[in-house]
Amino acid sequence: MNAPAPGLACDDRVAQRYAALYANGIIDDPWLDGSDRLCFEPEILDRPHVGALAEAAATVAMMLDEAMRAITGDADLQRLVGIDDSLAAIASLDAPRWLALARADVFDVEGGGPPQVCEINCDTPTGLAECTELARIAAMAHPRVADPSAQLRERWVAMVRSCFDPEQAAPVVGIVDATEITEDLCHVRLMTRWLQEAGIAVVRGSPFNLHACDRGRVGFFGTPCDVLVRHYKTDWWARRASVWTDEPPPPHDAMLHRELELISAAMAAGTLAVVNPWGSAIAQNKRMLALPWERPQLFRADTANAVRRFLPQTRFLESLAIPQLIAERADWVLKSDYGCEGDEVLVGSVTEPQAWAEALRLAAPGRWIVQRAFTPRRDAFGTVANRGVFLIGGLPSGIYTRRSSGPTDTRACSCPTLVRR
Repeated sequence: MNAPAPGLACDDRVAQRYAALYANGIIDDPWLDGSDRLCFEPEILDRPHVGALAEAAATVAMMLDEAMRAITGDADLQRLVGIDDSLAAIASLDAPRWLALARADVFDVEGGGPPQVCEINCDTPTGLAECTELARIAAMAHPRVADPSAQLRERWVAMVRSCFDPEQAAPVVGIVDATEITEDLCHVRLMTRWLQEAGIAVVRGSPFNLHACDRGRVGFFGTPCDVLVRHYKTDWWARRASVWTDEPPPPHDAMLHRELELISAAMAAGTLAVVNPWGSAIAQNKRMLALPWERPQLFRADTANAVRRFLPQTRFLESLAIPQLIAERADWVLKSDYGCEGDEVLVGSVTEPQAWAEALRLAAPGRWIVQRAFTPRRDAFGTVANRGVFLIGGLPSGIYTRRSSGPTDTRACSCPTLVRR
């Protein structure tokens, strides 16, 4: 649905929905490069459909949980997945813990069959604001349907509360994020509001604002924190390297030693908890998704069988011959270990043969996977629905939809998702 253009008359219903959006003060950027990035008309799904999407997300999370238990402390397996020493050191702060808030990207397939999970973002998942704010507005206009994300706020706050000492009288949460990047500002605003409305004080800063406090604590701007809600990617805390062999290292590629030492000392002293857990440094790595095929012996038989229903065949790039991948270009998707929002993702069927071959040649060893392509279901307008299923501690707790004509990236349009009662 188009946004009201300045100087033009617009439908009263559209204007009311924009007014409701702005009045809540969370989302103030409904456009991207002059195009809508939000839609108010809801996707209304049947309960069995939502149940299948939730089952797919939870099943892949269960597989990752078993994989995390196997890989924690196993240096050989960590090297196989491509976890370097700096990331391994970060993950060791609390692994095998890895899952607090996550978002699985789930697709319906053309011709039926089980939904397919392309990945689970368990490190710094986004979309909470688009999910809950759009669903709230849509539910007011559609009272005969239910909002499946209505409990997302309470469950997330309860998860954060579980990190506090129950006797804590005035808990403080520090939100640590990349304060110079504004694209996730609505996500940070929403977490801040949820915590403050629950009676929890909030202070926000970047990793570089962290400092030591009295009694073995750590904080921001003179305020000690009891919990850090981390919205700063784990691989940004670690030593960084390019995923392409023809590129120089990224700027600021050194490990954040000072900041991590402050945090690890406070965690060891029992004065600080961190969510999402540092173990997500490993679970977020897409090469973990290849383990049911590359190392099936790590999993219980029922887990391996279940996950293969919902997860497309995923292999380490080095496990398949380059000539085979060139010949089967349309059958595969190439993904880097920590790429996100469509970045460092090449869909073979829409990539020029020369560009595909060049990418395979320049991909840094041990950093990539190939995932078997599937045909996602398209609507009458030719768009594909990427269902973002939110998990809190493994429990499906919310859902929203991003629609796009091609692979999901920052240009996808977010839509509220409701369920028939």
